[in-house]
Amino acid sequence: MPLSSFLLKPMQRITRYPLHIKSILECTAEGHPDRGPLKEALERAEELCQQVNEGVRDTENLDRLSGFKITSCDGAAENIVFNSITNCLGPRKLLHSGKIYKVKSNKELWAFLFNDFLLLTHSGKQFTSSGIDKLFSTENNTHLKMYKPPIMLNEVLVKKVK
Repeated sequence: MPLSSFLLKPMQRITRYPLHIKSILECTAEGHPDRGPLKEALERAEELCQQVNEGVRDTENLDRLSGFKITSCDGAAENIVFNSITNCLGPRKLLHSGKIYKVKSNKELWAFLFNDFLLLTHSGKQFTSSGIDKLFSTENNTHLKMYKPPIMLNEVLVKKVK
């Protein structure tokens, strides 16, 4: 087996603990003295799984954002550090991204919603639906330009319209 499969073993083991404890709990009689500690063990194992999964997602997010580069509206390099800490929200996270079109001109834009701002960009190249993943790869040679300066979410006011 390759080394990478051995490095995954501890992670796989952690994710199996809740399953094993759950099956033991199902086979344990209602009045059995081990039932209470098993329930507590199941809760803690599920919490541990959740923490590990969040850590993996955070690490993947930082890795993904480290290669992301944008030039500003006027062509100068913009110094947004995408894999940085925000002022009050902790690490910057990419929440959602996708293609959008302007209503009047039908111009294709790419929107990136982070936990602290919304960034609208455009490119000379047309992307396929899988193209968004290539934007974050280290071999990326696609140059996105800011369509407008980032919209800071703490400055946005959302109103419900009737």
